[in-house]
Amino acid sequence: MSTTNNMKKIFLKLSLIALILAPTKIVLADDGETIKIQQHQNKVKFVVVQKGKTFYELSKETGISMSLLRKYNEFHPKKDILEQGEILFIEPKKNKSKSNKQHIVNQHTTLREIAQKEAIKLAALLRLNPNYSPDEELSKGVKIFLQ
Repeated sequence: MSTTNNMKKIFLKLSLIALILAPTKIVLADDGETIKIQQHQNKVKFVVVQKGKTFYELSKETGISMSLLRKYNEFHPKKDILEQGEILFIEPKKNKSKSNKQHIVNQHTTLREIAQKEAIKLAALLRLNPNYSPDEELSKGVKIFLQ
């Protein structure tokens, strides 16, 4: 795996720290495990993927269909494997940020990753930033509009 990909994963995991995790709900899953439902600062509920969890298992545990989980999270179409520490939204993301006007890229990332980090729909982010494509690697210092 490339250094850039490793850095992206570390960045996404560390960005969990920046989230406001205040409203939290613990739900008992069918298999007896608990799921911690949290709320992003952009007012969208999510869970943090635990080691070894699949779309199917999380679908069963949350009661949300796999197709809706994929739709809410707008992962790359070829993404099949969830990674420990990833954010998985369990309701639709917003059309804009409630608190941040822009995001300054501080390391290589994509609009798809920023949309996930900021809980904003990818289509809305693309409308706000028409010069970029979803999976284009953005350079350090690029301003991405969130509102």
